[in-house]
Amino acid sequence: MRFVDEKSQSHHFWNTRFEKRDAFADRLNVYYAWSDGDEWIASRSPRFEFAGANRLFKLQLAGTAPKQTDPSKEDPPTQFIDAFLKSVGNRTLRSETRRGTS
Repeated sequence: MRFVDEKSQSHHFWNTRFEKRDAFADRLNVYYAWSDGDEWIASRSPRFEFAGANRLFKLQLAGTAPKQTDPSKEDPPTQFIDAFLKSVGNRTLRSETRRGTS
């Protein structure tokens, strides 16, 4: 799933959905991505892709939502990721990465 921060930088997260066979049960949506201090990436092989990085961060969120909702708009984890990227973004990660390499 693609998100955009306040600087119009794209970030990509994996999304996995778990559903019960019950028509009225909520579904569990899980989102996760990795970052070395820049954009968040939905990597197929983070160990290899970030092998040379000094630091590696993983953000993973899970939340339930009714099956009838659109996960891109009404899902609590997507709302959190969107708000996080637009308010904090990777500023915290960049400062932590700089601090760790000094």
